[in-house]
Amino acid sequence: MQKQIAELQSKAEALKEQEVRDVIGRIREAIAVYGLTPDDLFGGTKGKGRAAKVKAAPGAKAANVAKYKDPATGKTWTGVGKRPGWYVAAVESGVNPQTLAV
Repeated sequence: MQKQIAELQSKAEALKEQEVRDVIGRIREAIAVYGLTPDDLFGGTKGKGRAAKVKAAPGAKAANVAKYKDPATGKTWTGVGKRPGWYVAAVESGVNPQTLAV
């Protein structure tokens, strides 16, 4: 049984290699027929298509910008996470949250 599996895997690999060679041959033929360049295939500096996105470094996070500020102490809150005590106290005392906005 193991011998049959090994033979079938070997045949599958050989078929895949042949298929890859055939595909590469068809691609090369199409490149020659249509006069394609690497820029046509992979993008380039011709201004066609969309610009590539610049990715942030792994693990880097965008800094949260302060959305609310305590006028008495100058402390800020981004609006994300648990509400700070100064914010809760101000809103409970009737201050409109919009007036605390930065």
